[in-house]
Amino acid sequence: MNDFFTSRQRCAICKIVSLFLMTLVFSIIFDTYSNFAVSAATSMKIQYNGKTINFSGQQVGVTVDGTAVDLNGTKGLEMVNSKKEEIYMVSAYDVFQQGLGASYTYSNKKITIEKFGIVIRMTVNRRTAYVNGKKYTLDFPPVFVRYVAQNKTKLLVPAQFVAKSLGYSYSWKNHSNTSATISMTTPFYLRYNSKWRKYTGSKGKVTLDDENISITDMPAIIINNTVMVQAEKVFTDSRIGAEYEYNPTTKVITITKNDITIKMKIDRRAASVNEKTYRLSCAPKFIRNAKNDKVFLIVPAYFVARNLGYNYIWNQSTATACLTRPDGIYFEWNATEVPVVSDMPVVSETPIPTMTPEVSEMPIPTMTPAVSEIPVSTVTPIVSETHVPTVTPATSEEPASAVLKVVGERKGNTEVISFTGTNEFSDYYVSEEDAKITVTVYNVLDYMGGQNLEIKEPYLMKGAALLYNQDATATLTISKKYSDTMCKVVMDGNYLTVTLIANSAIKIAVDCGHGAYTAGKRTPPLPFALDFDQDGVIDAKKGSQIREHTANVGVGKYLVEELERCGFEVYKSAFGTEDVPLSTRQANIKKSESDYSISIHYNAIGSGSSFTSGNGIEVFSYRTTANAGDSKKLASAVLNQVKNGTKQLNRGVNTNYNFAMCNTSAMGTKASILLECAFMTNLHEATTMMGNVLYWKETAQEIAKGFCDYTGMVYIPEK
Repeated sequence: MNDFFTSRQRCAICKIVSLFLMTLVFSIIFDTYSNFAVSAATSMKIQYNGKTINFSGQQVGVTVDGTAVDLNGTKGLEMVNSKKEEIYMVSAYDVFQQGLGASYTYSNKKITIEKFGIVIRMTVNRRTAYVNGKKYTLDFPPVFVRYVAQNKTKLLVPAQFVAKSLGYSYSWKNHSNTSATISMTTPFYLRYNSKWRKYTGSKGKVTLDDENISITDMPAIIINNTVMVQAEKVFTDSRIGAEYEYNPTTKVITITKNDITIKMKIDRRAASVNEKTYRLSCAPKFIRNAKNDKVFLIVPAYFVARNLGYNYIWNQSTATACLTRPDGIYFEWNATEVPVVSDMPVVSETPIPTMTPEVSEMPIPTMTPAVSEIPVSTVTPIVSETHVPTVTPATSEEPASAVLKVVGERKGNTEVISFTGTNEFSDYYVSEEDAKITVTVYNVLDYMGGQNLEIKEPYLMKGAALLYNQDATATLTISKKYSDTMCKVVMDGNYLTVTLIANSAIKIAVDCGHGAYTAGKRTPPLPFALDFDQDGVIDAKKGSQIREHTANVGVGKYLVEELERCGFEVYKSAFGTEDVPLSTRQANIKKSESDYSISIHYNAIGSGSSFTSGNGIEVFSYRTTANAGDSKKLASAVLNQVKNGTKQLNRGVNTNYNFAMCNTSAMGTKASILLECAFMTNLHEATTMMGNVLYWKETAQEIAKGFCDYTGMVYIPEK
């Protein structure tokens, strides 16, 4: 090079080469950045409501119980409403069906998300929503969004509204201006007796001689003031080592240790210990834990432990069921179990050293110490007339108590009368007859004459009267409505409570007739469109047909709510879309051990291709007397209420047919009826009664009132 270029020339060449290399490097960097920028912009491009926009807000991930939800290559979006509020919107399918396991359906712009018995209904591009029928206004409506880069379209719904409506705890964390994460936590929901319930009470432990028994997957819970625990883990897998057997055919649980055999049955309060009969305050049951979606068989801890010869106490402060062997330390029975989830509250399960088995779940313990440290004044409850007062008013040195307050009230399926005194009550005595209960309270000052107790919407008693006597006693006399009603008394200091408990709930099967796709079970084509619930969205288009199943289930769901609120146990038959054969429905109702059944239908006449003039409401019972039971009386009671609702032709009680769902012998019921709510082949009734949510609800209320009239129960209106 020295031969061809001067020093100045070589310098110029070096500069040119350097400039070229720098230009090349910058070009590569620029191209890479440009490609990245274009790619990023494309990934943020979305389309909704007919517009294409470059989305610049936060993209949102979701976790449930700490686990990330698979959003299938997309993210939730931070949307801004007209009030400039930022709302996180997430995929209904990805998050709530796949992530939470909720039921999710979409049809004709209508969205339904259901879990734990909570039903959320929303409509695309509308801010009105309903949760179990209650109306809400959304901050941002559901909307379809197409993610351009991913070529995917998702239906997005307001994350916080849906999550909290289903009972989930909800929080979020901002990572940057373009990224955030939503966290949802599954609530402690329990499913038993065919119903989900949000449990907010004590989640207890179980100890044996002060050592924990492992029950972490399903803690001890309190139902009807009864501590319920896993049968197998507590009494078999632990050092108790009892033999455990469950027969799925008979639903009988058998727990055996040494010479003690305990038998109980799922959802039945009758139990036996070595063939002696007892009545449980809460029946054994299968329970599903929403936290882990596992099913457990739970039993009353006190009843099983004491009958196996173990000492038992519920420690309220630590939420622990404490079991000790008979040769261990004896405790004072000074803890009271407080009800937290109550279908039928019971006052107390605190044990007693002696008890009459026919009226209590608490049998005589098989091993009793020679000297018990159980204080007499704290022993509860008393359900037998064998209780003898330990304090005689004339000789008592304790200060007498003046009754300051007496309250009578209904609590669920029980009735409670509470006394509050100025000082501790000294003692009481209970005597029971078929129609009457008498509770005498001792060492009570002030003769105040008679006092009648008024109990709103009485359930188990006809009435009650309180009399203050001159011999320093007060006498409470209760007239029972049912002879088998149980009584429990608890005395705690200056409080004394008398609770009446239903011996067994009346069980009724509600049957919803035909499946969704059963041939012919629908209206003729509609001459105009219908909006069933008046929410502004068409439910049945012009020319379409309303399926009988839709209206049957519409009435049936409301009827279940009505009956359960009034204290009845309900078995649901044929609520699904499939067409269940009549013989199967009969067998299922018989297996459910229902006392009564009502089958919901809509009537029809003619070929079904066009509307006719046939109309009215009609109730059927079985024609053959041997298979009718008391059905005609039930039919009359229901019709007497239904006829007072929406004006219809009253076609009366019809006993001319042998409909399968009216056959009491086949279903093992006392009475069974079939109700034809209206004619689906009548244009007026099809459009105003079959396709009308208000009519479904009204009819359900009237059926429930009629059933209450028939059974002698009091109808409890919705609050």
